Amino acid sequence: MQEKFKDLRTYPAILALDYFDLLEYLETYNHDVPTNIDNAQDMLYAGNIMGTACNNYTHLSTLLDYARREVRLARDTKNRYIHEEAIDKRDAIESAVKRAEKIMKVSSRLVTIRMAELQELNMSEGR
Repeated sequence: MQEKFKDLRTYPAILALDYFDLLEYLETYNHDVPTNIDNAQDMLYAGNIMGTACNNYTHLSTLLDYARREVRLARDTKNRYIHEEAIDKRDAIESAVKRAEKIMKVSSRLVTIRMAELQELNMSEGR
């Protein structure tokens, strides 16, 4: 987590960020997914990425729930700028949730593929 975001401890504090700071904050939850798994170290890395992505997904999903509420409250203010800003923030968070979910799924598939390859290799060696 970047130094400038370390004091953000509540969901309302995160949503109070301006739009571009929020985008920067959400970017801290992106992770590189391995392109393949060739050894035990790669497998461990993929497992760590899955766990981290799962935690991120939970955090970002809760943040999204708060953002949805903010959109409804902003609509009631009858101030178009405030309402549109809340919608933009909600949409950005929604995208971050989808990215976290995608990271989990891709990492899981890579592990599954590698496990199937190893199982097939072990079966063919027994012949």
